[in-house]
Amino acid sequence: MRLIFSRFYFIHFRTLFLCLCYTVKSFNIRLWLLTAFFIILWIVNLILHIFFRLIDELFFWKYKKKSIKQPVFIISNPRSGTTFLHNLLALDEERFTYMKFADTLFCSVSFVRTYKLLNRIHHCIGSPLSSVVRFVENKLFGGWKNIHPMRFNQPEEDEAIFAQMMLSPGIFILFPFADRVPASYFLDLQDAHLQEKAMNFYEDCVKRFLYGVGSENKTYLAKNVCSSGRVATLLSRFRDLKIIHIYRNPAEAVTSMASMFSSMYPLHSPSLAKTDPAYRIWCELSMNYYVHLFNMKKKFEPAQYVQISYDELIKDPLSSVEMIYNYFNWNFSHHLKNKISTYVKQSRNYKSKHFYKPEDFGFTGQEISSTINNRLNN
Repeated sequence: MRLIFSRFYFIHFRTLFLCLCYTVKSFNIRLWLLTAFFIILWIVNLILHIFFRLIDELFFWKYKKKSIKQPVFIISNPRSGTTFLHNLLALDEERFTYMKFADTLFCSVSFVRTYKLLNRIHHCIGSPLSSVVRFVENKLFGGWKNIHPMRFNQPEEDEAIFAQMMLSPGIFILFPFADRVPASYFLDLQDAHLQEKAMNFYEDCVKRFLYGVGSENKTYLAKNVCSSGRVATLLSRFRDLKIIHIYRNPAEAVTSMASMFSSMYPLHSPSLAKTDPAYRIWCELSMNYYVHLFNMKKKFEPAQYVQISYDELIKDPLSSVEMIYNYFNWNFSHHLKNKISTYVKQSRNYKSKHFYKPEDFGFTGQEISSTINNRLNN
């Protein structure tokens, strides 16, 4: 019965309980206030999410018959070009459909269709609320502007689905206890029962989304850096999936992940040093992601897994995308080439202002590479 209900909604309450317990014990007023705000938002999200899903069961129950055929997952360690590649592939609107950030918040047929309708009405009347939306986005996502720019209406990874289940590393952006809470965010290391419940909910969310956008003949495209720790679980559910793996020098990417996921720590826990286990756990997780992805390669059929270089992607995006299309025998049309070329020219002026170095977290670049190599050999 619980497995059946997990398709409708699933929360790993043990992780939430432990995070709240450690928060209470921390005697950190800033963290208490932010946690109280988070709990309010979480409860509102939960109520609205269940509300939209109940509407689905009444009026859009045919979503259950939706099939997810050969989904494509862009997977890599954080800060390895996944957002850039996702944006490039999303330009192929004839082949792919993908979630925008708003879609991930209440992943249901009724919400997706309501959001699309409101967007159309808003554009038809001259977009009078654009400034209000931008204000809200700047307030909610402004702190990530130089790390990972976010907007409600732009392509985004579907990590919010796992965050709602409390099975995402992202929840530890607020709770600086990832080193103390069992690694539920590394789903491939969990028991089969938990994996099945998580995949039941995730698959249900994707089906609702696909039915909501009406993409009958399109392929679901997802990019998710945190899926490095759940790639085996995804494969067990979607046997015909395709993986695009971007490889970046770990000496560059590992501490970038640590810097990204600990970006709020100076706000709510300023007394923590960057060499504290609460910070260093992100480096450890990133290194384990590298090892896990390398070991997972052998589980994929050659025709469903392709690896590209981060350096080559940044140097020549068009050639990298063309290589992917050729590898999977997808049609790389002249029209798509032009769209990608235009996008690349427009994005050339973007330069990341996210600065970090391994020594900030008590590592050296060589130590990171050596650690990964040792774990691969053991």
